[in-house]
Amino acid sequence: MVTRLRAIGPAEAIGAVLVVLLLVAMVAPGVLAPYDPYEITPSDAFQGPSWTHWFGTDESGRDAFSRVIHGTRSSLLIGLLAMAVGLGLAVLLGTLAGLGNRALDFAVGRVLEVLFAVPGLLLALLFVAVLGGGVVPSGIAVGLATAPGYARLIRTQVISARTSGYAEAATVLGRSRWTSLRRHILPNMASRLFVLATLGVGQAVVWACSLSFLGLGVTPPNTEWGAMLAAGRGYIANAWWLTVFPGVFIVVTAATLTLLGRSFQNRARET
Repeated sequence: MVTRLRAIGPAEAIGAVLVVLLLVAMVAPGVLAPYDPYEITPSDAFQGPSWTHWFGTDESGRDAFSRVIHGTRSSLLIGLLAMAVGLGLAVLLGTLAGLGNRALDFAVGRVLEVLFAVPGLLLALLFVAVLGGGVVPSGIAVGLATAPGYARLIRTQVISARTSGYAEAATVLGRSRWTSLRRHILPNMASRLFVLATLGVGQAVVWACSLSFLGLGVTPPNTEWGAMLAAGRGYIANAWWLTVFPGVFIVVTAATLTLLGRSFQNRARET
């Protein structure tokens, strides 16, 4: 245990602490936020960062720090939902292509190529235009847009695992492909799926904020980082803090999750 703790680098330790703080902000934002994010105080409008209001106030006098903290819930919920939808669909399609017959592999492969040829953010825009705005539709839209890329990776992993020694031994013993998948292939892919999930949440958060910034995701006055960026861009010349601090949280969150994902990936390769 001590050896494992010593193997964790400073960057990983900082990333883990940041993830814990983000989870606290998502589950119990009132622990970190000192004010009600929706409380309007016109007399306090456009106050710069200070000891009273760490991130300043917006055009309605609302505390920007509290709004950013409460916005963590919407942004991370969209990212987690998108990861679950995208990775779940990718596992289904990648497994069908990797374990199915040639005709099924060909059909799934052609569908993935068509979807993969379209930029992911454009796909997300199309899906959210059909599904509508909000946390759940945005999460589903981003998840559907990211699924093709994950499915191609999972298909390759399934084919590689299917031709491995333990899978061939299971076939010799008379076990079906789907039994080998459940008992051998998927458990051995668990670490890789975890890495994809960690990286996927960071990407999904950025895409979800992009949709909200364009007015197709979570819209003001709801607390969400992309929506806060969109609301503050009209005041950027005089109230820069309304866009800088939500933007910093987006960058830090995506970078932290990517750093941890890469770290898990490197550890999985070493083992």
